[in-house]
Amino acid sequence: MGVRSVVGVLRRGVGRGAARLRGIPRTHLTVGAAGIALVATVPFGGLRQSYEETHPAVAATVDQVLHADPFDVTITGASVVDVLRSYRSDGTESSVLTPAEGNSLLILRATVLNASDAAVDDILLDVAPLISGEPLSRDAVFYARLGDDAEIADSTVLSADDASWISTVNPSVPYHLAIAIEFSGPLPTSVDLGVARLSYDFDAIALGVRRWQHPEPAYQLTVPVVDKRGDKQRPEGWVPAEEGEG
Repeated sequence: MGVRSVVGVLRRGVGRGAARLRGIPRTHLTVGAAGIALVATVPFGGLRQSYEETHPAVAATVDQVLHADPFDVTITGASVVDVLRSYRSDGTESSVLTPAEGNSLLILRATVLNASDAAVDDILLDVAPLISGEPLSRDAVFYARLGDDAEIADSTVLSADDASWISTVNPSVPYHLAIAIEFSGPLPTSVDLGVARLSYDFDAIALGVRRWQHPEPAYQLTVPVVDKRGDKQRPEGWVPAEEGEG
C-alpha cells in the first residue's frame, strides 16, 4: 500500500469517527467529556480529599481522658494572664514568666500521664500551630488555633503545682501542667485544640535510635478561655493548683 493509500485510509477513519460523534446526542457528549476530564484530573487532585477528611479526629471535651500515645491527657481549662509568677511554699516569689512587648500569655491546664515504659522529653508537650487543611508539622501532642489573626510565638511546660519548669515526664506519674503559650494578636475567647497520637519508630537519621514521632490527629476539642488579666487576688494570674483553678 502506497503512502497516498495509507493517508486515504486514515482520513476515512477520522471521517467515520466524526460522523459517529455527530450522531450522538449533545447531552451524551457532555457527560462523556466530563467523565474524560474527571479521569484525566484524578492524578492531579480531581478527587483529592482534605487532610481533615483523610485524617479524622474524634470530637472530645474538657475533663475527658484522651489516649494519645505516649500520654493519657485530660485538658482542664485555659486562661489569659498578664504575667506568670511562681511562688515557694512560704509564699515568696520564685520566678516570673513575662511575654514580649505586645504579646499575651495563655495558660493551658492539663493532667498528663506518661503511659509508656520510659521517660520522655517535655518537647513532646510543646504547643504547635494548628493550621486548617495542613498536616501536623511537628512531633508534638498539642496543636492549637487561637484565632484567624493570632500567632503562637512560643510555649513553656510548667508544673501547675509550683510553676517549676518540667523537662522530663516520667512514666506512671500524673503531672498537673500549666502550659504557657505566648502569642500575638487579639485575645481568644476559646482555643481550638488538636491532640495528636505519636508512634514509637526508628529515626530516619540517627540509625538504630527509636523515638516518638509521626503525629496523627486523634482528638479535637474547643477549650473556653477565661480572662484573668488584672486578677485582684493574684494580680499576675498565677494560682497554684492546690489553691484553686488557674
